[in-house]
Amino acid sequence: MDGNDLTKRPEENELEISIFGPGYGECVLLHTGQNKWIVVDSCVFPGDNQPAPLHYFDQMNLKYDAIKAIVATHWHDDHIKGISNIFSTCSHAEFICSGALHNKEFLDLVEIYGNCVISGDSGIKEFHDILNEMLERSQKNKTNYTPKFAIADRHIWKNKFKDKYGKTVTANLYALSPGDNAIVSTKLDIIKYLPPQNKYSRTIPAITPNHASVVLWLSFNEFNILLGSDLEEKNNPSKGWSVIIESKTRPDGKASLYKVAHHGSINAYHPKIWKEMLTDNPIAVLTPFSKGIKLPATEGIKKFAARLQMHS
Repeated sequence: MDGNDLTKRPEENELEISIFGPGYGECVLLHTGQNKWIVVDSCVFPGDNQPAPLHYFDQMNLKYDAIKAIVATHWHDDHIKGISNIFSTCSHAEFICSGALHNKEFLDLVEIYGNCVISGDSGIKEFHDILNEMLERSQKNKTNYTPKFAIADRHIWKNKFKDKYGKTVTANLYALSPGDNAIVSTKLDIIKYLPPQNKYSRTIPAITPNHASVVLWLSFNEFNILLGSDLEEKNNPSKGWSVIIESKTRPDGKASLYKVAHHGSINAYHPKIWKEMLTDNPIAVLTPFSKGIKLPATEGIKKFAARLQMHS
């Protein structure tokens, strides 16, 4: 959390982007104006079970009800550890997740493995707890709480207001993925992880595909940022970054800040991201991955460093 003055809140008309990455896990916290915040993914720091955004809010003496939306870009533990805690704490926040998870098979997977106590892909447990929280809220308030599903080129958040100078400020958040192919592929992948009937294991399977990831585009007046999630490039026009780059319906403009996809992994690199989606010499931020195969690797760093002034 270095780099932020924890004694000074952002101005009403100020965009603030806070990126947390302790080595295993990452989270982005966005101030979209008017003390309205969006949490993208979640992580906890070593020795602290409190999710990073809530810790940040405590340090800034901010109320949790200022968090208006919580986005889970995909289900991996390194992206959503603690996110169910954030959702249960922020009772008025909208929960947004990948449209690739909008299927019966994923709900079955969550139901089967959601109560497992043996460690594994605990992102499933986070989703299990969030869905249970939604059910409890629905019963308590006699209404129907459901996630909002992010799909390619969907407008998922807007904040428009006039600041104290009378100037109009507009913040728009768009999902750039998953596309149609990724949604179908994810469903087929999930089916593979479902155990045969009456042969349930207490061990959660390690669910690895990243094509369900939600890439996000935030525009704040004329300033754009691109949050790459863990989306990979498959050298296939119907998958990965190729679909986003060739989309005719994604938001116009170029981003001045890029949170590099998949911790700077070479498998998330596409030259047209830099040529067509980013301004010249953008700010690029990456969160390292220090567990297992460490990222970014030397090859990835060289590719990125050749294109920009690296900030990490």
